[in-house]
Amino acid sequence: MQAMALEVQAGELLPVSRKLESEADYVGVLLAADASYGPREAIHIRERMAEASGGSPPEFFSKRPANETRIADLKEWMTD
Repeated sequence: MQAMALEVQAGELLPVSRKLESEADYVGVLLAADASYGPREAIHIRERMAEASGGSPPEFFSKRPANETRIADLKEWMTD
């Protein structure tokens, strides 16, 4: 039963959680831009956070996207 619970969590629940976290990042960038803050600073903040954390667990086992994924997403969203 524990193996099945881990499989469900890794296969279904964690990807949904990562998607919601990415959506929150996106909305945050839009709100920062609307408030006249420089949304590109989010990239630099995330890079500093990644450096300070000293690494993160594999994305597959995490509720949140990996720092590298978040940085790539932020760079992509800057055109919006």
